[in-house]
Amino acid sequence: MCTNVLGLCADSSSGYVNLDPEQFIGSILADKPAILANDDFIDNLYKEIEADPAKDQRPTMKFVHFTDIHMDLLYRAGASKECADLICCRASDGYPTNASLQAGPLGTFGCDIPVDVVTQMGDIINNEVKPDVILWGGDVTPHDQNSYTFDYVTSLQKRLDDWFGSNLTNYALYPLEGNHDFVEPNSQDFTKQDPMIAYNLQLWDRYFDDQAKAVYAKHGYYSQRLRTKQADGTMKDVEGVNVIAVNTEACYTMNFYLMSQRNDPGDVLAWLNETLHGFEQRGEIAVLMAHHPPGDADCLYQWAYRFSAILDRFQHIVRWSVYGHVHLEIMGVAHSIKNKKPTGVHFWSGSVSSWF
Repeated sequence: MCTNVLGLCADSSSGYVNLDPEQFIGSILADKPAILANDDFIDNLYKEIEADPAKDQRPTMKFVHFTDIHMDLLYRAGASKECADLICCRASDGYPTNASLQAGPLGTFGCDIPVDVVTQMGDIINNEVKPDVILWGGDVTPHDQNSYTFDYVTSLQKRLDDWFGSNLTNYALYPLEGNHDFVEPNSQDFTKQDPMIAYNLQLWDRYFDDQAKAVYAKHGYYSQRLRTKQADGTMKDVEGVNVIAVNTEACYTMNFYLMSQRNDPGDVLAWLNETLHGFEQRGEIAVLMAHHPPGDADCLYQWAYRFSAILDRFQHIVRWSVYGHVHLEIMGVAHSIKNKKPTGVHFWSGSVSSWF
């Protein structure tokens, strides 16, 4: 840190090596297939679909991706929405008589949300949206991160999972942690298994197949066949289609463990590259989900740059990707590394929380 980051100390024998990202990217793109030479695979695919006279009869699937709930069990309607803490709208903030200062019944800007919002979201998903698949993008714990303990964070994870079990049993569900789902807020040490990874491995057991469990247990990422629930209640694999859940704590700027784990924390990029090569060899495709959008300033540039090279290399495999964290709804475009052509679509989902 002192030598390599701040430049304040004399060089040491730490073994630190300054890696060239271009060398990594060159190795990733070295075996790029000829069909991707012009970086127009997705464009050509859309044109092919548009020219299909039976395009309106093509089978489709409906996904729901929700993220950044930040469910506050202490939220109280009518409490003050102004306070000196990280979040307000709690009984401890008082109950002002001025209506303009009162927290609303279903959330208030600057505050996290009450349980009623989650309940009503479930009703809308079930009664109106009726999706085939649900992607949970992480961050259930409120923003009162100075209060985080193992019991506090796990109690909210359990509360959310109980809600999954009582409201969302008709769908295949793919979960993932966010930076507020760790006992040390924003932080994960990739040199060992995090306690929350171990806890959620047990909590989410019913969502994972055996291979996904084994991979997830290491550092919180996994891939699994896309599934849908049938009328008889059984899950059916969608042939040739996968979901990839990437743990982007490996690039989060507020994860200070990364100061000593600076190349590929948890081997996330190596695993992603290997996994996508496997899909390519088997003629399969994938949907990718992660918490932090790699194009956002909260994701370290060098990691995001290498991640983008992997998406460039496998632009014919990863058909689209979804992210959360920023609390804003944004549509991003992935571009190829060399000629900057558009090669894919990123969806950044807005938060359920009204905090920001």
